[in-house]
Amino acid sequence: MGASDEGLRAALKAHRALGEKGDSPKNDVLAQAVPFNDLGWSGWSRDERPPSTYNLDADTRDRLIAHARQGAAFAVFNTASLLERVQQLERLVYLLVFVVVVIPLLQWLIR
Repeated sequence: MGASDEGLRAALKAHRALGEKGDSPKNDVLAQAVPFNDLGWSGWSRDERPPSTYNLDADTRDRLIAHARQGAAFAVFNTASLLERVQQLERLVYLLVFVVVVIPLLQWLIR
C-alpha cells in the first residue's frame, strides 16, 4: 500500500468518524486526490497544501487539461445516465402506486 492510499484511507476514516455518511464524503476525498495524482505527487495528504503556483511544463499542463476535459465529460455522461435511471424509477413507482392503491380501491368501490 502506497502513501497516497494511506492518505486516502485516513481522510475517509476521518469523514466516517465525524458521522458523515453516503457517497458525498467519499467523492470529496477522491476528487481532491485527483490533482495530486495527476501532478505525480506521492504521499498525498489532505493536510498538505499545494503550492500557490505550480510552475508546470507544457506537457504536464496539457495532460492536466486533457484529464480535466475527460473528467468533465465523465461527469456529464454519468449525470445523464442517472437522470434517465431516475425517470425509469419514477415510472415504476407510479405503476406500483397504481397497482397497490388504485386497483384495490376500485375493487372495493365496485363491491
